[in-house]
Amino acid sequence: MTRTTRFIKANNVYWLPRPTSWMGGWARSIWFKRSMQTKDVYFAAEDTWDKLIEDHQVMVLSDCDGKVSVSTSNDTIEFDGAGAYIAGKET
Repeated sequence: MTRTTRFIKANNVYWLPRPTSWMGGWARSIWFKRSMQTKDVYFAAEDTWDKLIEDHQVMVLSDCDGKVSVSTSNDTIEFDGAGAYIAGKET
């Protein structure tokens, strides 16, 4: 199973786009916090998200059968439980 979500990191706080349902948002929040090992996660309303993307890069957290990675437009960072390392460049 593959799970993905977009996020923005701004001022040491992670922002996720507003969920379409409270149950889906709750589950995504728990998964995101565990995957990124953080507690600082907030949901951004549509107008807040639009303002954030003007000044910050949108990233994507993916989990494919336990392999967690964070993608930007330039690279992928994989997490192996002990730390993070750059896995490869996207073209």
